[in-house]
Parts: sequence; C-alpha cells; structure tokens
Amino acid sequence: MDKWLNFIRGIVRPFITISGWTAILILAIWLAVKFADKDIALAIIGIVTGTMATIIGFWFRGRTEGEKK
Repeated sequence: MDKWLNFIRGIVRPFITISGWTAILILAIWLAVKFADKDIALAIIGIVTGTMATIIGFWFRGRTEGEKK
C-alpha cells in the first residue's frame, strides 16, 4: 500500500504540470491562429513554448536538487 501511495504522490505534480501547460499551449495556439496573422501567431507560440520549457526545466531541476539534500 505504501508503495502505491508514494507512486501517486510522485506522479501528481508532473501530471498537473504537463496537463496545465498543455492546456495553456493549446489555448495560445488557438487564440494566435484565430486573432493574429501568421508572424504574430508563430511568435506567440514560440514565446509560450519557451516559457513552458523554462518553467518545467526549473521545476525538474529543483526536484532533483531537493532529493540530493
């Protein structure tokens, strides 16, 4: 039972992170395509994707550094 509880605890934060950022990326793509021209749409998608990668990278780095302490 304890093994399953630890697995659930370990999978919740990555699942929420990835699903939340995927929803934001889909929303940004939809809004960019609907309301902007091609160059602005590509810029918005690039900004959101870069921001998403940066935040997820910091999150994973913080998790691995926290485990070493």
